[in-house]
Amino acid sequence: MYGDFSRMTFAPAKAYTGVWSQQGRVQLDADANEQTAILLDWLRTLAVDFIGPFGGHVTRAGFLVELSGRNVTLSPGHYYVYGLRCEIPEPADPKAPGMTFLDLAPNADALTDSPQLVEMLVWERSVSAVADPDLLEPALGPYPPDTTVRTQVAWAPAVSSKLPDGTPLSTLKAKHLNAEYISGKFEKYNAGGSARPLLSARAEPDAETEDASIVPATSGYLGVENQLYRVEIHNGGTVGSKADGGGPTFIWSRDNGSAEFRIVVPPGAEASDPVTAVTVAALGRDERTGLEVGDWVEFIDDTWVPQGPLAPLLAVREIERASLTVTLSGAIKIDPARHPYLRRWDGTGDSQAGIPVAESSGSGWQELEDGVQIRFSPAGAHYQCGDYWLIPARTATGGLLWPSTSGTNATPAAVPPHGPIRYLVPLALITDDKGTASVMDLRTRFTNLAWPDADDLGDETDG
Repeated sequence: MYGDFSRMTFAPAKAYTGVWSQQGRVQLDADANEQTAILLDWLRTLAVDFIGPFGGHVTRAGFLVELSGRNVTLSPGHYYVYGLRCEIPEPADPKAPGMTFLDLAPNADALTDSPQLVEMLVWERSVSAVADPDLLEPALGPYPPDTTVRTQVAWAPAVSSKLPDGTPLSTLKAKHLNAEYISGKFEKYNAGGSARPLLSARAEPDAETEDASIVPATSGYLGVENQLYRVEIHNGGTVGSKADGGGPTFIWSRDNGSAEFRIVVPPGAEASDPVTAVTVAALGRDERTGLEVGDWVEFIDDTWVPQGPLAPLLAVREIERASLTVTLSGAIKIDPARHPYLRRWDGTGDSQAGIPVAESSGSGWQELEDGVQIRFSPAGAHYQCGDYWLIPARTATGGLLWPSTSGTNATPAAVPPHGPIRYLVPLALITDDKGTASVMDLRTRFTNLAWPDADDLGDETDG
C-alpha cells in the first residue's frame, strides 16, 4: 500500500489479536494501521476457512460468464477470492445485461481460440486523495490537506489459452477439462512457492555521505530524516531470461511512493491524443513531497494492474509553476474517467526501464542511498510487476528496522515481498463443438451454514 506512513508493523507470526491504547502516550500511525491489519487478517482467514479459496453465495454470486457474440458478459453480484470480496454492482436498468469483457478490459482482444479460460486477477490497492478528491475535507480550508488513504479490492478479467503454470489447454485430456482439476491448478499457483523472490536490506557497514554539510559516520544509515523506503519491481521476469524484455528491474522511493500528483482535465473532456505536457492539481506541499525538473514519474490510472503491462516511466523536462504544467520526456494518453495521476520515484537508474535486478547470495549488495543497501535472491526467482518491500530507516539508531537471522553471526534476513495481495481465479472454460461455443461455469458456490427445515418450522407453529 502506498502512503506517507512511518512503518507497517503487522506481523502475522506474532499472532497479536488487538492493539490497545494507553492514556497519556504518543499515538502513532503504525499502531492504528496494525489494528486494521489484524482485523482484516482475522476476517479474511475466517472467510477462507468457511468458503474456501474462492466462492459465491448461491443466490447472490456474481461473475457468471456468458457469451455475447464473441465477447464475454459478466453478471452482477459478488464473489469471494481468498476473503477479498469482488463486486459488480447491479445495473440501473434491471433488464440490462451484465458487464461485457471488452468494457472491462478495453485493450483486450475478443475470444478467438478454443478452449479458453476466462479468469480474473484480484488484488487490493490503495487510494489516496490524489486519485479520489472526495477524500478531502473542504472544512479544512480552500486547499485542504490530505488525511487518510483507503484500500480497495480491484479486479481485472482476462482470457487465456493456458493454465497458470503455462500448460496449454489444448494439450489437456478431456478428463482434466473440469472445475476440480482447473481450480486445483489455480490454488497451487496462488500458493506461490520456491520461485518467489527474496530481499535482504542493511545499512552499509562503511557508508560515506556525499553531502559536505553532514558529519560522516563510520557506518550505518546516513540520512538526515526517518524514511520508509519502498523497493518495487517495475519490469517482471527472471534474471538471465531473454524472454522478459531485458530481465526484471526495480525502482525505489524514500517515502513509500506517496508523492503523487493528480492530473487535471477540463470538465467534459474525453480521452485525448497522446500528450507530453499535463496540468496537475498541485506540485506538492514542500520539497519533500514536491516535483522538480529531472525527477522521474510513473503515469498511473485505473487500468494499472500488478501484472503489467508496464506503466510508463518518464523524466520531468520542464515545470511551469504558475500554470502547474509539467512537461514530460514521453507522450501519455489521458482519459479523465480513469483518474490519471503521476507518482514520483526517487530511484529509477535514470532510465525508463528501471534498475536491473542483480541476484546474489554473497557480497553483491546494491546501493540505494545514504548507506541503505539491498540484495535480491535466490537465483532463478520469478519477479512480478508490482512486488514491493518496505524498509524503515531511522536516524536515532543509524540503522534499518529489518529482521535478522538468529545466532551469533546474525545477518539481514531474506524475506518475500510485503505485497501486493494478488490472486488469480478461474471463472469459466469456453470450448467449441462443431462451431458452437459452450461455457462451463468454474465458479464455486456455497449456501448458508444454518438453513431452516420447512417441516421443523411447521411443527413449531402447529404446536
